[in-house]
Amino acid sequence: MQELSNQELFREIVFCLEDAIVRPYTKICPIRNYEDLAFVLNAKGMRNSRGQELNKKSISKCINRIENKNDYIPEILEPNNFLLKHLNIQRIQRGEHYVQ
Repeated sequence: MQELSNQELFREIVFCLEDAIVRPYTKICPIRNYEDLAFVLNAKGMRNSRGQELNKKSISKCINRIENKNDYIPEILEPNNFLLKHLNIQRIQRGEHYVQ
């Protein structure tokens, strides 16, 4: 089990969501909301700073406590990123929704 501070947990949330975009085939389950995100992070052994399992409320609090969220935005989510455009074209061709 890995106990994380708010900043470390937020960084893990960003990595998890980035991974879901870049490699959707490696997802444990679809991440549609905070509950799904908590399930995935708990499955990876992540815990809050008190060693408790994550839930939608703890994830929401963590996200709200981070001041400079823009500092954590991964390169893949930048508007002119070639890989993101390529992934969106593939998803559109399969009839899926694209990442904005």
